[in-house]
Amino acid sequence: MSTPSRLDLESRLFGVLQTLKTVHTDIKNGKLSYSSYCSIVRKKIKDLMLIELTFQAKGLKMDTILDDMMLSEEYFQLIPQIQEFITLSERKEKIDNSIPAMENEGELEELTKNKTTMIGNVQIHPIKLANLASTITGNFITIFDFFKLELTDPQLLHDSFHQLENALKEFPGLENLYLDFMSLTRKVTGDKSTHDDNDELYHSFEKLYRRYLAFLKNPSNM
Repeated sequence: MSTPSRLDLESRLFGVLQTLKTVHTDIKNGKLSYSSYCSIVRKKIKDLMLIELTFQAKGLKMDTILDDMMLSEEYFQLIPQIQEFITLSERKEKIDNSIPAMENEGELEELTKNKTTMIGNVQIHPIKLANLASTITGNFITIFDFFKLELTDPQLLHDSFHQLENALKEFPGLENLYLDFMSLTRKVTGDKSTHDDNDELYHSFEKLYRRYLAFLKNPSNM
């Protein structure tokens, strides 16, 4: 299957944002049940994640696309509003059920965990999943640039390895990919001779990245 064009991705992005905007208005006006609202939001947040990843695979930044489409203000207002609404609703539900209110952000985050996305046998909040996916993609791209452009900043590579390692380890279903990534990075950091062929290293990390994208499209096949 061919990669969607930029125009197609922009169309999908616009559609997802309009759907999120509509359901958020409907829930506030009492026209939509909370369970339906959460179901739609979880699906559309996942769609946003995949759209952003595809843009990044094309070398395009989501922020730039949103600016070009004149949607930045709407996007960066709407997503936090949705997250805040779900968080406050979950908090209210717990209070209504006579469970003591939580007082700090860490505890508050716990209240949102039951509105989750399933990947394999693991539950994870869709916004957290999107953040992990963005971290993984961004650091893979930095690694690609390091080897393709033959950069000479070892700290840049080290930081990208570290951030990517943590994100892969936390992302559900990527255990085998995480182990293969760690094996490859040990070769890079432990054997200076491997740095002699940047092109080969680039393609090695690219294979891992393609496995990651394949997993996102169909987690059951990983």
